Amino acid sequence: MLMSVLSSASAYYLAAYLVFPSQAKDYRNLDAHYFRIRRLVMGVLLILLLVQLGFYASEPQLNAALASPLAQAFTAVLILLMLLAMAFRGVRANIAILSLLILRYLAVYLL
Repeated sequence: MLMSVLSSASAYYLAAYLVFPSQAKDYRNLDAHYFRIRRLVMGVLLILLLVQLGFYASEPQLNAALASPLAQAFTAVLILLMLLAMAFRGVRANIAILSLLILRYLAVYLL
């Protein structure tokens, strides 16, 4: 259990670390940096989500909560938006997708 928690935390740290450029010269064009690392970061987050869903499925109480149609819909929307963020290359499309991801998180926490 300890190793799985450590692995998850390390993967989240890696994703957060990659979001910010390591070189000062890369701060000049953050769009280029975003488009260079977005697939890797979203891929790491998607894998973590799938592992988390697998853990939830193994716990009876969490599995019951995850079986609700609302939870399944929110999860499906999250996976779809993450895949779209990985697939689309346009700036406007990515702004729209990231905005929808933010709105999805707000909706989950407000409901």
